[in-house]
Amino acid sequence: MLVFVALAAGVAQAQAQAPAPASASAKAQAQNPAPAKPQDPTSPVWFEGLVQEWDRVLVDAQTYFADFDANPAEAANKRTLVGGVREQAVRMKTAATEELNSSQQFLDALGPPPAEGEPAEDAGVQEKRAQYTKAIADLKSRIAQSDLAIARVDKILASVSSQARDQLVKETLQRWPVPVLPSVLIKAGLEILALLRDLADVPRAWYMGLDDEGREAVLFWPPLLVILVLVVLAVVGRRLLLARLGPDPAQVEPTYARRLVAATAVGVARGILPGAFLIGALVWINRPGAVVSGDMLVLSSRVLFALFVFILATALPRAILAPEWPAWRLTDLPPGSTRLISGRVTFLATVIAIDLLLIGIGQIRTTSLEVDSVVTAAMTILEAVGVFLLVRPSLWEPDAADDGDDEAAPDPEKPRHMKFWTVVRNLTSLLAVVSIGAALIGYVPLGRFLIESTIGTAFIGFMLLLVRGLLRELVGVAARSRFLRERLGIRMKTLKRLRFWIRGALDPVLAVAALFLIGPLWGLPADDLTRWATAALSGFTIGNVTISLSDILLAILVFLVAMAVARLIQRTLLEKVLPATKMELSVQHSLSAGVGYAGVIIAVALAIAVAGVDLTNVALVAGALSVGIGFGLQNVVNNFVSGFILLVERPIKVGDWVVLGSNEGLVKKVSFRATEVETWQKASLIIPNAEILSNPLTNWTLKDRYGRIEVAIGVAYGSDTEQVRDILLACARAQPRVMTFPAPNVLFLDFGDSALLFELRCFTSDVMSRLAISSDIRFDIDRRFREAGIEIPFPQRVVHMVPPTADAPPPPPEGQNQNGQTP
Repeated sequence: MLVFVALAAGVAQAQAQAPAPASASAKAQAQNPAPAKPQDPTSPVWFEGLVQEWDRVLVDAQTYFADFDANPAEAANKRTLVGGVREQAVRMKTAATEELNSSQQFLDALGPPPAEGEPAEDAGVQEKRAQYTKAIADLKSRIAQSDLAIARVDKILASVSSQARDQLVKETLQRWPVPVLPSVLIKAGLEILALLRDLADVPRAWYMGLDDEGREAVLFWPPLLVILVLVVLAVVGRRLLLARLGPDPAQVEPTYARRLVAATAVGVARGILPGAFLIGALVWINRPGAVVSGDMLVLSSRVLFALFVFILATALPRAILAPEWPAWRLTDLPPGSTRLISGRVTFLATVIAIDLLLIGIGQIRTTSLEVDSVVTAAMTILEAVGVFLLVRPSLWEPDAADDGDDEAAPDPEKPRHMKFWTVVRNLTSLLAVVSIGAALIGYVPLGRFLIESTIGTAFIGFMLLLVRGLLRELVGVAARSRFLRERLGIRMKTLKRLRFWIRGALDPVLAVAALFLIGPLWGLPADDLTRWATAALSGFTIGNVTISLSDILLAILVFLVAMAVARLIQRTLLEKVLPATKMELSVQHSLSAGVGYAGVIIAVALAIAVAGVDLTNVALVAGALSVGIGFGLQNVVNNFVSGFILLVERPIKVGDWVVLGSNEGLVKKVSFRATEVETWQKASLIIPNAEILSNPLTNWTLKDRYGRIEVAIGVAYGSDTEQVRDILLACARAQPRVMTFPAPNVLFLDFGDSALLFELRCFTSDVMSRLAISSDIRFDIDRRFREAGIEIPFPQRVVHMVPPTADAPPPPPEGQNQNGQTP
């Protein structure tokens, strides 16, 4: 759609300027041929000629731009030539830098020249040393000449941009006749009436100016039949498109994806198709040899372009707001607001279309400054009023139908994006009011500049937001695709991660596009933006450090690709290759972790190599950081080294049952920094590796899964101890998971205060089932003791009460001690 706008604007504007720019451009090309392309970069003579050609082009451009009232097309051609010099200089500098590095490497390979008093070196070595030394000097001279040319180009372009900004400010701050003064209105009104009479005579004058062949071509124009056929096809295609993909009133609650498809279909059917037809007609009448020419061509082109803008500006918002189908709107605005917004957009589009038509009329007839002031001020005020009405806060309040009817509930704080759009609306309203005020007091160019820039910014922002929504939805649909999951084997978790990163990358890209599209509207030349972007991508120097965004972005891309490949290899090893080797699970995890860390190291090394980072500087930085590591990061390094020891010595491994202090559970992951242990309550416990090595650790499954089970029990005094022993042994032997060798045994531990204390000890080959086995044994012991009548006593205490003797003194009265005194 933006391409259509640009194409139509270019055609409509070029029809009045086409002959002059063409001749000016040809003249500029004849006077200033483009710099010759390099053919022999190794020849100093050739390079000197190239430098002289650069100097000629730059001197000519500098002289030309000293007079800023030059032809715009010729000025653009001069900027192109100057930009070509810069591109060649950058290429020469890059090539010379590469050759300089190679020559310096070869010269360093020869070693230092012999000192005074030492034997002279071989003649061949001397010749090579002199050859490389001269080559290095020549290459340094080339680099210096290229840097000088680049600096001169940047200075010229910066001067041109500064002049353009000054000229824009000067033109914008001009004061025209105050449009509300009666004298100005009367003079402008009389001239406008005469102008309308002239315009009404344009078609007649054009037709009368045609020869007989031309008049016959107008009356019997074969393309008219083609146009009628195309119109019929467009109408039929529009109806079919709306019938298949447009809103369906039968669907009460369509999904967002379905609403997005319907909005796109409505926008294409009601905006893109008619707009494409108008653009085609515009291009057709502006073709070489067309019947329409002169003032009639200008007027027809402006009418077609105005209709194109009106159709496009009204169709797309209506497709999104869907005022006729509230259930199909893409926003959360209430139906009343969508209808008001749609109506005000139509009003604003009508004013803009009329304004575009009036601009074309100004190209046909020369008007006085009073007419320009009155007409431009009127259009500016109408456009500003339309913008002001369109950004009213009441129109953009979300639909509160689903918010509940609890009026007592406090209003929640506005989300951050709502605050942002509130600021945008307030700023837009302020610009509209300022433009009206400026137009009324005579600063008509300033008011027009403000309101046109505001409308253009809003239109571009709206289109970019629409593109953003479409792309985000397409990414979401692709992430939910069964084809990617089933055919390509991409996991849902990976697809969600890709969806997040792709959607996150869309916003910076669209922000850069918005800067390049909106910047020129506010007086920021596109050449400056392009030059800044080129400088940022190709590299800029801060001190002795050269920063290149292109190299950085390429390094990030290489790092991400290398990491993805490393993760793919790691997952393949862990899920397919290593399980087939029948290795222990812990060994598989250790190898997989090693491959993962090796992949990280390789990815970082590749990224550094692609970015062109000087490893000498990296070594200096690493040396400086080592001091900080020694003091501030010693715990991190300690854990890292401890993790390496754990992976090599393997005192613990994945799947082990470990007890560390009060923590107990299964080892789930051993990494270089910490170890993950899953407790019996299914909680993940992250233990630093240094703590594991520095504290006692119990590993129930280090060498094997054998383990001993102890069951302590007490029986009442007087019980048959032999019978107790036999029952306990029988309970142990009855368990299938208890080993027969070593055989279970029973220990008579002690004579307790309340019971005879025994302990049953047995072994199992699955220590992970230790608790379950001991529980089963206790159930069996309780059952067998009940059957045998063996009692498991409660703790007992014997208290002896000593009765008072006859000669003992009676207890003192309450409240007195033994001496009869009250304390």
